[in-house]
Amino acid sequence: MKSLAILAVAAVALIGGLFTNASAQRPALAHPSYRMVTMLAPRALHPLSGITVQRVPVLMADGTAQPTTTSTPLPTTTSTPQPTDTPTPTPTTGPSYPDALTVLQSMFSVLALVKSVHFIDAAVQSGDVALKIKVTGDATCNPSAFMASVVATSSVTGTSQVSKKTFKVIQVKSSIFIKDKKTRNKWEPAKLKDITVFGFPASNPLCSPSSGSSGSGSGTGGPQAKDVYNAGPTTFAGQSVWDIKLTLVFLDSNGNEVDVPVEYFVGQSHPLLYGYKQTFTDTTSNVTDVETLTFSKYGEKIKIKKPKPGSTQP
Repeated sequence: MKSLAILAVAAVALIGGLFTNASAQRPALAHPSYRMVTMLAPRALHPLSGITVQRVPVLMADGTAQPTTTSTPLPTTTSTPQPTDTPTPTPTTGPSYPDALTVLQSMFSVLALVKSVHFIDAAVQSGDVALKIKVTGDATCNPSAFMASVVATSSVTGTSQVSKKTFKVIQVKSSIFIKDKKTRNKWEPAKLKDITVFGFPASNPLCSPSSGSSGSGSGTGGPQAKDVYNAGPTTFAGQSVWDIKLTLVFLDSNGNEVDVPVEYFVGQSHPLLYGYKQTFTDTTSNVTDVETLTFSKYGEKIKIKKPKPGSTQP
């Protein structure tokens, strides 16, 4: 785990789900998680500053890669030789898609203005230790606050050994409250370790307590983004979106590159972020982690207050 510690530092500058690697606070685990690469609030990468981008070559209709300055996949034009006395049909081209970086920049510009959102964050890890974590809730920015229900299970593959953790959490700025069986289903003040799920603490997926409305920015020295392209139209969470794909490249402490494929699902009619997906594979440990973050109900009135200790509401 120490060899990949730099990944946790680099990940702080990037977009993603609401579990942020906190190895410094991580308790000793009988079956530790291998989940090494995690991300912070979506605003943290606004607007892609400090990220080196390499566009993916355009894939032509015949399957060959053709270098280009645009990330729009365009099939090649074709024409069939005809006899001299037969008119040659006009060549046709396939659909073109909006430039991937333009879509991302528009999405981040809109996201920086968002004050509230409903979210579902789901993570599944396979390997010797299998993890399933699902967090459902609402989040606001200015002030930073979120309220969520957390359901998480950890199991040892090939055995019947399973551990489960469920709780509700409210965080307003830096104040944390938890409600679970240990608190007799009443709200009580908590610390970060109390809302940590198998080594990863829950946090606001829209913005961090210190990020404010504009996010922390990616800064310099962060990971590189390569192979950025628009894979075309698709449907995500019932929305018509563009599937923007790229690969984040991290360096571990040994200088080895670690690729993390990510996808942004951005609305076609308006550049709202409806989903984010990242996949991390540790080939040395044969562990794969897939995390999907879904945003919906943008801009709805959400009021999250500090609960009164000892109360059962909300």
